Amino acid sequence: MALVASVDYTARRIYLSATSAASGSTLDTLAVYREVLALRKSTPAHRAYLPIISAAGNEPKITGLTYTAAAAKLLRGCRLVPYNASHTLTLVRDTYTDDGFANADCFDLAPLSVGVEINIVVDFAKYEIREIATGAGPTAAAIAAATWAHIIEGALSAEELQRIQLAALAGKRAGMGTGTEQYFAQDGTTPRITLEADDAGNGTPVLDGT
Repeated sequence: MALVASVDYTARRIYLSATSAASGSTLDTLAVYREVLALRKSTPAHRAYLPIISAAGNEPKITGLTYTAAAAKLLRGCRLVPYNASHTLTLVRDTYTDDGFANADCFDLAPLSVGVEINIVVDFAKYEIREIATGAGPTAAAIAAATWAHIIEGALSAEELQRIQLAALAGKRAGMGTGTEQYFAQDGTTPRITLEADDAGNGTPVLDGT
């Protein structure tokens, strides 16, 4: 079920649905971003306003070495409003605003009814994308870009994609110079990344399924 109940562009508030308050559920704000984006595509009135949430990440931290992990960024004073019932909200994605707030401070509790208690738990892995020299074949930056694209498209979870990426870099490589190179998990048999490359070793990496 949808995580977003409604979007108020005038007040710059994104109201979460009862799904986000279900017992044991978690909140991935990139999923919220994708739902708001879908609503903008399907609702002409939404497109009359500038976006108030975007996807962020894969930005250089140390040039040529490390990059930021995937995150959600609230724009133009936007805040998330939890569902109007007492519950624990577990945030599993780094979330920040363009006016200096992050994670739990990205939520506005003022619209909630008197007596409603919201416990916001921040629980996500603090990781970054690191570029590692891999020799001929796809660079770590290209692998990171493929990972980033899959995260935004919602094909797999960020945690699973990070695991695939690290496993591929730590595992063996085969097919160098053949035009089709593969990186394997540490078991040496499970393909994690396949590259269709030209003679110069250029190409686009594709993440294999788990």
